[in-house]
Amino acid sequence: IEADGGVYTITKSGDYTLTGALSGGQIVVDIADEADEGNVKLILDGASITNSASAAGATVTVLNASKLTVEAKEGTYNEIVDVRGSGTSSGASTTGSDTTENEAGDNESGAIFAACDLKLNGKGTLIVTSSYDNGVKSKDDLTIKNLTLKVTATGCALKGNDSVTIESGSLILISTGGDGVKTSSSDVSSKGNQRGTVTISGGQVDIYAAKDGISAAYDAVIEGNAIVNVFTASYSDYDDGSAVAGSKMYLIVPRSLRLTAQQILYPSLVYEANYTSENLQRGQFGDVITCPEFTDSNNWAAVADPAVAPAIMIEERFGLMPEIYIADNQVEGALFLNDE
Repeated sequence: IEADGGVYTITKSGDYTLTGALSGGQIVVDIADEADEGNVKLILDGASITNSASAAGATVTVLNASKLTVEAKEGTYNEIVDVRGSGTSSGASTTGSDTTENEAGDNESGAIFAACDLKLNGKGTLIVTSSYDNGVKSKDDLTIKNLTLKVTATGCALKGNDSVTIESGSLILISTGGDGVKTSSSDVSSKGNQRGTVTISGGQVDIYAAKDGISAAYDAVIEGNAIVNVFTASYSDYDDGSAVAGSKMYLIVPRSLRLTAQQILYPSLVYEANYTSENLQRGQFGDVITCPEFTDSNNWAAVADPAVAPAIMIEERFGLMPEIYIADNQVEGALFLNDE
């Protein structure tokens, strides 16, 4: 480890234990040796790390590595704070747009920033606070497991350019000016892997966001025993006035209907001739969410904020009478059991 004025730079793979307080400093991972495998684990054992308002980068930042794992040791409380937004330093916007980052490595826009795969785990507690932009950001894949995690950020709470996967844990994600969880890439990797999916397969995730709760570039999948509560815009207590009404509308469909749902919302994905009647919803703002519990290809649900759609009108069309289901509980109820 190289130390220079409160900036500690890790230049070799290995496990490193961090304990105690560091104020006005940074932890940097920069493995330039191509022969090094580039896998680094930071074990947080009662650590509190804060950078300075004039810091050149994120509080914990990876410039060169293959993978960073941040593990909160069982029974410990840990904090990572980025205070750059509270100073006068130039760089990324602090409004949560995540669009004004400069071209030099995304400007390390997160309290924890990794230009590689990033995994957060452990049975301890980690509190991440960023007044600069994102809370936790990976330019590749971001994975979270077991951790008790609270993230508060002006930008996105969690952002993985290629994917975000939450396997387990207890998470509170707060975005005061952006999205709760976000991916930005939607292409296919050289290995044939589809990028851009947000997957939540376990744990409890509470999201409070000024804009979208989950903004997936390709797909959002909630499965297993995951409990996900999303509060957006005026319902989140963090409405900055920038969220449009349409961002609070969703189509929940089985996996077999995901493409069809996207075609309904985004007309650029389908030829007009494929529609047998005018699609009044076509081109409106909205998100597609796949639900593995919907096993019948005829199952789907349209969901909207009551401020956007205060009433439901039921009509018979093409000789088909729709069924009405009641969802009277966030995690269980009549929605999956019976129609009323």
